[in-house]
Amino acid sequence: MGRPLRVTDEQIIEAARHCFAEHGFGVSVNVIADHVKVTSPLIFKRFHSKANLMKLAMLGVTPMTDFPWAALSRPLTAATAREQLEAFVAELLEHFASAAPMLGALLKSGLNPPEVHNALVEIGESARAFSETRNWLADAQNRKVLGRCDVAALTSMIFGSAMFAATSNGEQSPDHDGACSYATQLLSIIWPGIEGGSNETHH
Repeated sequence: MGRPLRVTDEQIIEAARHCFAEHGFGVSVNVIADHVKVTSPLIFKRFHSKANLMKLAMLGVTPMTDFPWAALSRPLTAATAREQLEAFVAELLEHFASAAPMLGALLKSGLNPPEVHNALVEIGESARAFSETRNWLADAQNRKVLGRCDVAALTSMIFGSAMFAATSNGEQSPDHDGACSYATQLLSIIWPGIEGGSNETHH
């Protein structure tokens, strides 16, 4: 039996994305197949496994082009570092908010920590994004724009808080104004500890 031309791979991936977001990653392939009126063997023939279909569905949510790379291309300066960080956090929050349904399903999936970590790495190549953000902050610290702090911990705090605000707070993901407000509040908390020259005497 030939492949039904009226149902594309993209339509199946979109159906999987919807089903994973609504039911979690425990949803059966049969439910996804019913959603687009195809058979589960056809889905396995095209995608080989449920895990591969899940990966494709997740990767489509947060494309790399949506990550705030432009912010990282502009070094932090002493005069505008706080404002630059606020803008970056707001963009990062909006980036994660675009993937909120899938990320929320992932966090509730029951997968063990290594599986969750591997899945998150697949989303928008988050390992690369984390590494480049850490390097961006480390460069600012080396130039005394930021004070002495654990840059890896700072990066984790920024990423973790943005992801939590977008997916785990039980509320609707923030819009642009909400993301900007959140970023301002977050920086009001962490800025005293990372401001250039604020802790040069601490060891």
